Amino acid sequence: MALSQQIKCESCDQMYPASKSKCPYCGARRNVTARRGGLTTNTQMLVGIGFVAVLIIAVVTVIAISLKKQNEENPPSTAPSSTIDSISASPDATATKEPLPEIEVTAIVFNKVTNDAVTIPGVGGTFPLGGKDGDGLSFAPPEATGRVRVHWKSDDTNVVIVNLEGGLEAVGPGTTKVWATVGEVTRACTVTVQSPDFVPPDPSANGGTGNPDGTIKLSNKDVTLSVSNKKTYGNSFTLKANGGTDGVYYSSDSTIATVSEKGVVTAVKKGYCKITVTVNGAQASCDIHVIA
Repeated sequence: MALSQQIKCESCDQMYPASKSKCPYCGARRNVTARRGGLTTNTQMLVGIGFVAVLIIAVVTVIAISLKKQNEENPPSTAPSSTIDSISASPDATATKEPLPEIEVTAIVFNKVTNDAVTIPGVGGTFPLGGKDGDGLSFAPPEATGRVRVHWKSDDTNVVIVNLEGGLEAVGPGTTKVWATVGEVTRACTVTVQSPDFVPPDPSANGGTGNPDGTIKLSNKDVTLSVSNKKTYGNSFTLKANGGTDGVYYSSDSTIATVSEKGVVTAVKKGYCKITVTVNGAQASCDIHVIA
């Protein structure tokens, strides 16, 4: 004979047959949904509430971990960047960023020309009036060298143009002035561009050779030669003194240009030198610029 199903009284915890509608021990009516070994309605409600609570705690924990990780990767700034910079920068480091004090220039000197004049033999020719790395200029006071900005200007760009470094380029035959300016101080260089058919005047037509008045008149005062571009500039020329070549010739640097006993000047390598001529005790010099 099968045993009848037993249920547990929710009031007195006694077991009694499920066929009874109320507990035979305490008289409490039973919960019709109660079953042996099952959960009561109150218990099921508590389980549901506990599950929801666990779920909420898990979500909050995940959010907290995510925010912590984000703060570690991108820490918040506690002060404006300008404040941090002003604190971390030392006085010495700040001082090195300040510009050097401006030097007042009182004079400008062209180092590569004589009497502030230069002749470029032909259109297309060039001349480094500003020199290489600015060594074509000197200043007073000397400490201004390399610490001032020079502004260049040509009075006639149809004759010669000048770049930011003081490099000249002949555009057309003629004579003009090129100006170098530093602050309120200026200096001009007279630039002559010879035409292709230019022939230097022969002083012998006015007095012949010799040195009767103790002076020397040279056929050239400033010449540009080229080591390789012989067609435009020429590689050599004859320097005459008072219309002849009877003087004593001397090159200040024979590695740049040589000169023969008869005044034939020949370019050797790029650079600058002077050819000095002596006639009856008097001397005169010609500036020689040799380009590549």
